[in-house]
Amino acid sequence: MAVYSSSSEQYQAYNTLANYTYNDSSPPVLVGCVTSLNYLTQLSFLAQGGSTSVNPQPQVVVGLQDGAVEYCNSEGWTQLQAEGWDTYINSMAVNWVPGGNPQVMVGLGDSSVQYYDGFSWNQLQGTGWSSNARQLAVNWAVSGTPQVVVGLTSGAVEYYNGSSWQQLQGTGWSTYVNCLAATWTVAGNLQVVVGLGNGSVQYYNGSAWQQLQGSGWGSCVNCMAINWLDSGNPQVLVGLDNSSVQYYDGSGWNQLMGTGWSSYTNSMAVNWPSSGNPQVVVGLGNSSIQYYNGSSWTQLQGTGWDSNARQLAANWNVSGTPQLVVGLTSGAVEYYNGSGWSQLQGTGWATYVNCLQACWSGSSTPLVLVGLGDGSVQSYNGSSWTQLQGTGWSSAVACAEIGRAHV
Repeated sequence: MAVYSSSSEQYQAYNTLANYTYNDSSPPVLVGCVTSLNYLTQLSFLAQGGSTSVNPQPQVVVGLQDGAVEYCNSEGWTQLQAEGWDTYINSMAVNWVPGGNPQVMVGLGDSSVQYYDGFSWNQLQGTGWSSNARQLAVNWAVSGTPQVVVGLTSGAVEYYNGSSWQQLQGTGWSTYVNCLAATWTVAGNLQVVVGLGNGSVQYYNGSAWQQLQGSGWGSCVNCMAINWLDSGNPQVLVGLDNSSVQYYDGSGWNQLMGTGWSSYTNSMAVNWPSSGNPQVVVGLGNSSIQYYNGSSWTQLQGTGWDSNARQLAANWNVSGTPQLVVGLTSGAVEYYNGSGWSQLQGTGWATYVNCLQACWSGSSTPLVLVGLGDGSVQSYNGSSWTQLQGTGWSSAVACAEIGRAHV
């Protein structure tokens, strides 16, 4: 993820929409994203006193399991790429360009990396890695072709500096990269943290790798959030496949939760306050939702939904308990307003929620975008659902990014 500089007020406004973590550092830094929104247009929109409930027709980019890439704006859908790559999309990042087409980066199941510059596609990497491009992070804040970090199922980590590739790590870890986060400092220096299939956590400081955690946990890193600091090691929070939650404060690990939930962490949102422990929301495979306020855990939802809490988004810009939107494998979408739950959508879609993004304006009911297992795309405007796309693509939505509301 790129590091940007701006006023703290602008970053706080963006945080309202994007579920990014806001760090009041110098320069301010946005880290630990849950959703990805159009930074420039959404920020300008809020700064002018706009409301996301006005004409909430979003821009959307969708990556499908058959390899196609679809783009929706106020004029309808445009296919940016057909399924000619003959493989599935595994990771995707989008840069929303004001007044123009979005830029898109995708990592594919055959290891290739493809870049759409707003007009045409460019292959940055072919299939030579012979491994799934499982995770990627992009620095859009450069002129020309963006910089990209890719984590592979072979365990390798590859870096594209805008013109050529460099291998930051080979396959020596002997396990797959399951989570990856990256940041670029104002000076352009790259830092990377990866969470691996064997439970280890590795940190690249710009010149060398440091093992923050070995494989002693004996469980895969399913979820990861990073707080990049001005100096020293970053803070890291991970959710494991054995349901435990571990926090690295920059010098050592603290177990926030052991394996007592008897399930696996499937989704996670984190808020990094200026001091003290992070706040954490975890969605589990048994459908329960757990909230850590910095000192203790509270169960916001038990196992009654009887479905995997596959996706969640959080609004931290409220006092007290955060607001949440949860997407379940049953297809239901649940909303927590800070004190109680309401169902935004039942199981009538008869398929699973594979992607979910939400944005809030203040404490109002959020806008929600979901991509479903049957290929359909649904948008919630704060009061009702609109089907942006039906099941005609005949392929599951693998990745989805939501942009600005047209006003």
